[in-house]
Amino acid sequence: MKAMTIAMTGLFCLFLALTAMADDAAEIGKLKENFKKRYPTILKLKDAGKIGETTKGKIGAVKAAYLEEKASGETTVRAIIAAENTDRDRLYVLMAKQAETTVDKVAARAAKRNFGKASLEHYLKLKSGKWVKKKDYKRNPR
Repeated sequence: MKAMTIAMTGLFCLFLALTAMADDAAEIGKLKENFKKRYPTILKLKDAGKIGETTKGKIGAVKAAYLEEKASGETTVRAIIAAENTDRDRLYVLMAKQAETTVDKVAARAAKRNFGKASLEHYLKLKSGKWVKKKDYKRNPR
């Protein structure tokens, strides 16, 4: 009887884990859809020098004055940044959970990848808080 209870408890826990993983996968799929929908607007804003990537794995406005400008239709640059960063934050949580690591490590890896993918004319926000174009970005020698 005790062995059966343990087995049933184990199966129940496995079921809960699989359900949680399926829920996470569905949420990741939805986040990817959101990223795909916003990408043309974000790319347009990056190409215009209004937003760029940060060392925190997020995007930001190169100048505060850009925040209230229209990004797409009636949507402001501020709203695009907020939506993108909210979704990135959630994705980093889910990825950290899957990889059994910290959100900060996932965000740092994403930032490194985003810096690498940026075009030479796109802006990057350094740890110092200074915005620079990728073509002017000089990494510290190791």
